[in-house]
Amino acid sequence: MMQLPAEPDPQWERIARMQLVYSIAGLVLGLASIVGGIVLFFRGISGSSSWIAEAFGFKSTLSDAAPGTVLFVVGIFVVVVTRFDIRIVGKLGPGRRRK
Repeated sequence: MMQLPAEPDPQWERIARMQLVYSIAGLVLGLASIVGGIVLFFRGISGSSSWIAEAFGFKSTLSDAAPGTVLFVVGIFVVVVTRFDIRIVGKLGPGRRRK
């Protein structure tokens, strides 16, 4: 999450625009991974993959999973991690309201 001042200068606007581009690219890549995972799953592509990951107090275990399932889970992870989130902090000028 990025926090912007209530009255951003052009530099902050450019940073926010780059954050939007980053988020859209992550969304496209994540959705492509999700669709690819669904296609692999329904076409019956077989194999065996497993992982165990632990970070920030969370633990993820996936064992004996088809490649489509792994690609689907990675796609969801990419979409969640790269979501667009900007918060405006500070005072707003007269006549301006937060929505």
